Amino acid sequence: MPARPASRGRDIHEMRSEDMDGARDNLARFLCEWLVGSKPYQKKYGPISIPGIHQHLDIGVSERFAWLKCLCLALEEQPYSNDFRDCLVQQLAIPAERIRMVCQSAIQKMIKRTRKTGSGASRTG
Repeated sequence: MPARPASRGRDIHEMRSEDMDGARDNLARFLCEWLVGSKPYQKKYGPISIPGIHQHLDIGVSERFAWLKCLCLALEEQPYSNDFRDCLVQQLAIPAERIRMVCQSAIQKMIKRTRKTGSGASRTG
């Protein structure tokens, strides 16, 4: 991943609890598995559940956009054809949107639980 492209919203790099070397290894293993079909990601981390691994994060439209922008910048540094770059970004935009949807759904559920807990407490207190 390139070093911190400008983005709207929070810096997506700050969402990671690990150092960027760990993030690079994780992403490289995932992309190898996704593109080639060998299983380097599963061997190290177990089965892939892209939305599931990210559901603890607050990922909205701006974070999804920032990640895709970061991906585009990283791909520009590679000797790939424009057609391959475009295809890769289009294909990875699909799980990026699924991640956003799962994260937002998890946040909405948390808000509903908080409201129920908060409203019940105010009635008794």
